[in-house]
Amino acid sequence: MPIVLLAQPAELFQPGNRLKFGNYLFCSNDYLRAIDEFQNFLKYKKNDTVFFKIGLAYEKMRKYDIAQLYFASYPEKNAFYPEARLEFHKLFFLKKEFSALRENVARTGKNFEYYPEIKRLSYISYLFDDTDLPDSNNFKLWFNNSGQKKIIRYYRIKLNLPQKSLTVAGMLSAVIPGLGKIYAGETGDGITALIVNGLLGFLAYDNFRAGHKFRGWLFSGLTAFFYAGNIYGSVAAAQIYNNKIKTGYKQELEMFLERENYFLPDYKNLCK
Repeated sequence: MPIVLLAQPAELFQPGNRLKFGNYLFCSNDYLRAIDEFQNFLKYKKNDTVFFKIGLAYEKMRKYDIAQLYFASYPEKNAFYPEARLEFHKLFFLKKEFSALRENVARTGKNFEYYPEIKRLSYISYLFDDTDLPDSNNFKLWFNNSGQKKIIRYYRIKLNLPQKSLTVAGMLSAVIPGLGKIYAGETGDGITALIVNGLLGFLAYDNFRAGHKFRGWLFSGLTAFFYAGNIYGSVAAAQIYNNKIKTGYKQELEMFLERENYFLPDYKNLCK
């Protein structure tokens, strides 16, 4: 019977083998264990590529603050400095710290290798917050023809989001109880509010006419209470409607950007 020589446990923990295993884990999206192998490898040998992969692994795990510390630590003369600074800016975007992203991009010189990419991210960030959109012509400049058509679609959607006016919703319900809720898309609640307010108003009137002052004032108070609540509820309904529209828009935009990898390099060569 042939004798099979098994690798000794000590050999498995040699720096070269730890690096190979870490790369395998990284490319298999097992980022937590990859980080452990990479960090153990770095105890024996400095390697900028491995250090960069650790930052990317933390980014993939959505530990954005830790990842940003890794990318911020690269000196300017390092070969990975441009990519590290690109990821540093990208993390502001992923953390939804859009003002910080724009401020950092504004401080970055135009001779930076990935300046068009971070400038593009800066423009995309306007599609997510309540800041006024920049001019569409300036917006288009930073995207190629295929990307330009796709992103301008979202620019136009945001510019014309079907929002409901809170003032109009309140005024409509002040004139006819429940009408503001119908305007905000809550037809069932609007009809219910109209019936309840109408019924309470009728009971107040009927009791006053019958000489039952106490019950008349009681139902009058209830009518006023539900009338005011109906106005407030209509404004709230319009606000909820607007939030749903914004949330749906942002979710669709986020999925699109993820598919496009935010128009940034994807570093596939790190797994070759």
